[in-house]
Amino acid sequence: MLKILISILLPFLLVSPLSAEVNVAPEKLLGKWCYTHYEVGGQKEEENIPYEFFKNGEFSFKNSASASSVRKAKYSLNGNKLDIGRLASGGLTIVELSESEMVCEWSFGAKRYFKRGECQ
Repeated sequence: MLKILISILLPFLLVSPLSAEVNVAPEKLLGKWCYTHYEVGGQKEEENIPYEFFKNGEFSFKNSASASSVRKAKYSLNGNKLDIGRLASGGLTIVELSESEMVCEWSFGAKRYFKRGECQ
């Protein structure tokens, strides 16, 4: 009986935490985030770039971890689709979101990883 129950429930347990139909509450995105790294094709690339999302639809960012100037741009959030313009052409899909971490899928199978707060 237990094997049958596990075989029925296992596919649901392996599903990504957010599906395409899930709406991400905009207030969960607001504030400071550190874009720590991305992964694609088994490779990991460190980024450590600060982002901050504001209520008015703007966000601030640096072009790189070593950049001295902070830039601003517009973002939009529709369900779990995050559009940050030219910084991620095609947009990002938020697949995991907690109080401290966010994972976004990007084109060509890449994933971007964010941690809430300042970059270290």
